[in-house]
Amino acid sequence: MEPDRLEKLTQEYLKGLQADECYKYLKGLFEEYRKLLFEEWKTAHQDDYRDIKNQLKVVDQLEGLIVSHIENGKLAKKEIEEIE
Repeated sequence: MEPDRLEKLTQEYLKGLQADECYKYLKGLFEEYRKLLFEEWKTAHQDDYRDIKNQLKVVDQLEGLIVSHIENGKLAKKEIEEIE
């Protein structure tokens, strides 16, 4: 296997580890923010629904990005183990 591939896999694995550490702290914040937005939605004026929906979308996308880095790191780890 070419050294560049192993280096890329290692970087992907390390990125996954970092994302996993961040997610441990952010997961609770994401949940709390969603709860706050839901409470806000229950009392919001109809004009504010779009803004609340957009904020939820951003939280979901950010969480999805972090989780995808974690999953990619796990896949990279498996490939590294197969190489070794």
